[in-house]
Amino acid sequence: MLRNNRLKEFLPRTGMVFPSANLVLGARRKDTGVMKAFEVANFAEVRGGPTKTAKAAVDQALAETFTLALDPQIFKHLTTEGEGLFDFLGALNKAVPWAGRVGESTFIKLCQCLVDARLAWKASPRPPFDINQHCATARSIDVLLEAAGGRWSPAMFEIYEIVGGFDEDEDEDVEGDEEEEELRQGFEEMDLDG
Repeated sequence: MLRNNRLKEFLPRTGMVFPSANLVLGARRKDTGVMKAFEVANFAEVRGGPTKTAKAAVDQALAETFTLALDPQIFKHLTTEGEGLFDFLGALNKAVPWAGRVGESTFIKLCQCLVDARLAWKASPRPPFDINQHCATARSIDVLLEAAGGRWSPAMFEIYEIVGGFDEDEDEDVEGDEEEEELRQGFEEMDLDG
C-alpha cells in the first residue's frame, strides 16, 4: 500500500545527498501527497515498492520539471521586476501536470529539498564524481541554478517557512491561494526577492 512506501525511496540519489530523516518534506501528508501524484501520473507503482523502473521514471519526471523551469514563460517570473523566486515556483507548479495534485507550498518544499540535496552533494562530493554519471535530476538542477544565478536563495526559503508558507492548509484551495498571494505581497514589500 501507499503508506508503506516512503517518498525518499523513490527519489534519485546519484549526485544528491538527502538528510537522514525519513520524511523528505517534513510531514507525512506532504510526502504521501507527492507519492500519490507520482502514482496517478504513472511514474511510480507504489504498491510494489521502488522498482528500478519506477525510480527512473521519477528521476525523469523531476528532471523534466527543472528543465521546464527554463522555459522563458516560466523563467521570466524569476527575472521580472516585482516578481521573484516564489512567483517563479508558483508558475512552475502550474505548468507541471503532476504537480498540480500536490499544492503550491508542497511543490515549493519539494523543489527546495531537491536543490538542497544537490547543493549538499556539491558541498561534500561522493562517488561517482563524474557528473555525467549523476541522475538526470541533479544535472537539470545544475543547469537551472546556473541560469538563476544568485536568484535561488536558501535564505528566501527560511523566511518563507518563518512566515508560514509551508504550513498552509492545501485542502482549502481558495484560502491557500489567498495565503500564497499575501506571502508574495509581503516579500515584495520587504524587497527580498528582487
